Formats: sequence, C-alpha cells, structure tokens
Amino acid sequence: MLENSTRAVAMARDTHLQFAGGALTPAVAKLYSQHTRISAGRPGLNLWRHDEAGERFADAAQLIDAALLKKEAGDDDWHLGMRRAGEILEWLTHPQFELHGASTRLLAAAAYQLAGYPAMAASLLDRTPPPEYETKLLPPLLKANFVELLSVLLTFWEGDDLDHLLAGGPGLSRYNGAEELDMEALLLRQIASGLGVLCSEARWGQEKRFEGALTQLDNTANFFLHSGDTHSWLLSKLVAETARSLKTRFLRSHLNPIQSRLGPDGERALELYSRYAYLEHRSIIWPSQMLGLARLGADESFAL
Repeated sequence: MLENSTRAVAMARDTHLQFAGGALTPAVAKLYSQHTRISAGRPGLNLWRHDEAGERFADAAQLIDAALLKKEAGDDDWHLGMRRAGEILEWLTHPQFELHGASTRLLAAAAYQLAGYPAMAASLLDRTPPPEYETKLLPPLLKANFVELLSVLLTFWEGDDLDHLLAGGPGLSRYNGAEELDMEALLLRQIASGLGVLCSEARWGQEKRFEGALTQLDNTANFFLHSGDTHSWLLSKLVAETARSLKTRFLRSHLNPIQSRLGPDGERALELYSRYAYLEHRSIIWPSQMLGLARLGADESFAL
C-alpha cells in the first residue's frame, strides 16, 4: 500500500512538472489561443480539433487529482497545479467547446478558490453566465458569499423544492428515470445539509456538527467516484475540499484567541465586527491577515 501511495505521489509530481512547472504546454497554449479568439468574436484556429476540448478537460482533471495528492504529501507548491487547472477550465467555459453536462465555470472557480485566489473565483462566476443545467447551490459557496448561500438554502428548505437547487443535480447532468431522480434528490439534500452547517460556522463559529458535515460532502464525492460520473465526482470532490479549506480561513476562528483575552467592551467590539464582516461577505480572510491576527494573538510586540 505504501509503495502504491509513493508511486501515486511521484506520478502527481510528474504531472505537476508537465503542466504547472513553467510555461504552458503547446496543447494548453493552443487552447488559450482558441479561447481568446472565439471570446473576441473572431474565427477559431484552423488546426483546432473538436475533440481537443475534452482532452484538455482530462488534463485539468488530472492536474486537480495531482494537486490534491501533492497537498496530502505536504508539497508546498501544490496550489500552483490547482491554479493551472483553474486556468484550463476557465478557458473551456465558452459554450462553443460543447462540454455538455460539465459546468466548467464552477470547476474553475472551485480550483481558484482552493488555490488561494478567491477574487479570481468570484470574478469568473460574476462575468460568465450559468448554463441552464447548473445548480444554484454552488456559485455562492465558491464566491464565499454565505448570506446568498443561506438564502438559497432557506428557499429550498421552506418548500423542499429541488428545482430551486438544480437544473441538473450537484452541478452536473440531470438524471432520467424515477429511481435516479430519487438518488439525485438524496444527494442534493445531503449537500444542502452540509453547506447549511458551513454557513453556521461562517456566521457563528464553533459549529460542533462541522466534521460531520465534511463527512457528508466527502461521502457524496465517493458516491460519484464509484458511479463513473467523472464530471460529478470532480465537482463534488472540489466542493468538499473547498468547504474544508474555508474552515481554516474563517475570520471568527482567527479572532477567537484574541477575543477570549479581552474585557467585555473588547469582546463586544470584535463580535460586532465579525457579524458585520459576515453580512458584507468578508468572512474569509487573506493569508497576510492570518499572519497578522496570529501575531496579535501571541500578545507580543511585533512589526507589521
């Protein structure tokens, strides 16, 4: 088992070097050129093949898998591969590439969010129109807009209205047949439940159900892994990883060590600030802010 794990990490590092170790590969550069031309309303490349979009999607999926393996192995540069995957997926968002059933904009935004580029994730989702089959559940999550996410969830819970969450499942192609629709409904409710707990953690912190919610999201990804639905597995896996990543970046979790040492007035001030940040969609903090808050929490003199 250890040998297989070591081999998998070695392959992941090779994939990283191939796609994210420097300049774009010729195939990815060709995709970028094709995307740029058709987005500007110009004719596409003469040598562009119809099946190349699917090949580049497979490259992005491989990069995401490699980045997650490198992250687990403790490689500090894993996020560079995740960012390159986000770029490839963003260049595949144009409808002309006809990747039916795969919401590449959601996948790209999730990759950017995981790589540590939340502004790029939000910008992509704001400027690209959603395809008709895309769920309403995930864009606010990937923009870290928990007020909007909670609003979507409340509308669903009030009427148990699956059509409010989907045009096509967890982001993906709609199933056909009663049994498959029942399974889709079960998966959506499980995802909605997990994301509801995430909203609670973002707003109030110290959510005791959080680990259980992560397990729910992981189980959804595992279901799609064994179902053979690559697109759905990829997105549900990234959703689970995004939720796990956001937990470490919530403002409240970084303010708690400071707030516990303050008097009543200081505690009240930080509490009001936390609530204001949540309403203003600023519950997630940047790495530089994390470092500053950690030094404040150490109660020592320091230069910022």
